[in-house]
Amino acid sequence: MSLFIVNIISSHSIVLPALLLLRWRHMAPPYYPFAILLWLGTVNEFFSLAMILQGHHNMPNSNIYVLAEYLLLIGQFYKWNYWKLGLLIVLLLAGTITWIIDNILLHSLAANNSLFRMIYSAIIVVLSMIQVCKIITSGTYLRKNPQLFICLAFVFYYSFKTFFESFNLFDAGISNQFFYWLWLALNIVNLITNLIYAYAVLWIKKKTPFVLSY
Repeated sequence: MSLFIVNIISSHSIVLPALLLLRWRHMAPPYYPFAILLWLGTVNEFFSLAMILQGHHNMPNSNIYVLAEYLLLIGQFYKWNYWKLGLLIVLLLAGTITWIIDNILLHSLAANNSLFRMIYSAIIVVLSMIQVCKIITSGTYLRKNPQLFICLAFVFYYSFKTFFESFNLFDAGISNQFFYWLWLALNIVNLITNLIYAYAVLWIKKKTPFVLSY
């Protein structure tokens, strides 16, 4: 099986949790950003595949998508925690400014830019780990807690994403074979992440019994 086929299977596995969302006609509002993220990711993956099959690059839409992804993820953590407005604004502005610097000022929107991807992935890992600690120490039932599994998936995926993008950002002189295995590992991590999302979605209902609010 070629790496291209593996990538298609991995990237389009996001369709599974997105479709599972249709089970709930009225989903709990605290999960709206996550739901939008899944559907936006699905649209982006199909659009990217169409661009590639037509012989075009998918980097412009991918670079725009990662900004939308970051903003939605920050919005998701805000819905879970209701931070002070100042913290929300700082995180949103910091991410947007970093994206502009990386994708417009320093590089082209059509290039594979890793600075923003690495930084925002690290931010999501930190926020997710803090959230996991809050959930565990709250004494709530864990096995069916969608928030817990979503955050664990975030830690799993964005930790590896931070590691992966560091090789793109810095010229480490790695071999093509090493990069092949690195890319394959990222696709496997992405597939597992989407499966965890799917499991988490199964426990998202109209009214969840537990939602952290601080």
